[in-house]
Amino acid sequence: MFAQVVLHSPAFRVAGRRLVTPRVNDALHQISFLQRSLSSQSKQPSNAPASPGPSKVPAEPGKPKNEKIPFSRVKLVDPQSGSLEDKSMSEILANLDRKTHFAELQTTTPFPVVKLISKAEAQERRQKEKEMKKSLAKRNSHKEYQFTWSMAENDLERRMKKAREDISKGGKVDIVFAPKPRQRGPPHKEMRERLQGIRESLLEFGTEWKPMEIKGGMAAIYIQGKSPES
Repeated sequence: MFAQVVLHSPAFRVAGRRLVTPRVNDALHQISFLQRSLSSQSKQPSNAPASPGPSKVPAEPGKPKNEKIPFSRVKLVDPQSGSLEDKSMSEILANLDRKTHFAELQTTTPFPVVKLISKAEAQERRQKEKEMKKSLAKRNSHKEYQFTWSMAENDLERRMKKAREDISKGGKVDIVFAPKPRQRGPPHKEMRERLQGIRESLLEFGTEWKPMEIKGGMAAIYIQGKSPES
């Protein structure tokens, strides 16, 4: 009975806390110190070199060049035979004439392949790609030229000249004839003869992408410029 009273007395509980608390605090401090130590060690960079896997270094877009190629040993493309030769990047860069060439990573799978690229050839290739994009943009253009049957010959010829220029650049052009408001178009035979003459003059620069149309007082010719290959 006395023991139970002592165990449950406030004085004993306070004394117990005084005895236990320092030990608990010490243990907590030790755990906190260990956690900080482990955390700081995990943030430190590892001394072990990272092995660059093929999937981590995509060659496209923006192929790595010279010192930015992250491989110590690669396969070098022979410029004459096209065969692959084992080389170290340090050796390749040491023998590289940087005034005329640069080393470029071509692929990483199944192994890294490096090719020596002529700066002049690279510039020429970029210029050709630029011209091709420009040519495709012109070829993809689609313009419509509108005329009236009573248009003055000088105005008609001036617009036709622009249409021929667009066709000669590979563009797609629609030539549309229509009567003026509250006016009727010429007879069907006259429209066809006039349209046929214009059509033949434009076919020197391109081909029809859609048959000629005549409906009511309106008529249209559809010409596509020739591609550079044709």
